[in-house]
Amino acid sequence: MEFLSSIKKKKGLHYYTSWLEKSISKGSFHYYKYSEFENVTNLARNGLGKVYRAKWKCADHIFILKSFHVYNNISRETINEVLLFN
Repeated sequence: MEFLSSIKKKKGLHYYTSWLEKSISKGSFHYYKYSEFENVTNLARNGLGKVYRAKWKCADHIFILKSFHVYNNISRETINEVLLFN
């Protein structure tokens, strides 16, 4: 996986934030605004953030959403979690 090998080479916190933002802008990951969802239910919480179940307002689809506690401090662990579910 090209993403994972490029992540292993660099370790700065700003690198991971930039990498995630670039991946979203390239379309590798989808970014949705919280306001696009309804019936949001908290499912779990861990060290990196919270997990929710929600219905997307634009269609009759249920999503599992992950929010991160501190956006400005995205770490390698956060990126690994994102890659795991992509």
